[in-house]
Amino acid sequence: MENTTKTRKESLHKEIVRSGNLTYFLDLRESEKGKLYLKISESRKKDEGYEYSSIFVFENSLDAFAEAVQKICAARSNAA
Repeated sequence: MENTTKTRKESLHKEIVRSGNLTYFLDLRESEKGKLYLKISESRKKDEGYEYSSIFVFENSLDAFAEAVQKICAARSNAA
């Protein structure tokens, strides 16, 4: 009998950012079709456990997304 259980995909690269009761996980992964994508997950500590949310940025948008984040960081620096 063939094992059809899916295993959790490993990240190609992972970064973790902690800030107070929030933790952000940035995972570069590869889809089953061989396409890269970025999964950004937020873990928020609550009284009764943790709350999670995620967004996915696919390979065709990754450079534009990174550029937008850089512009936001620059604007924040200029605003201070």
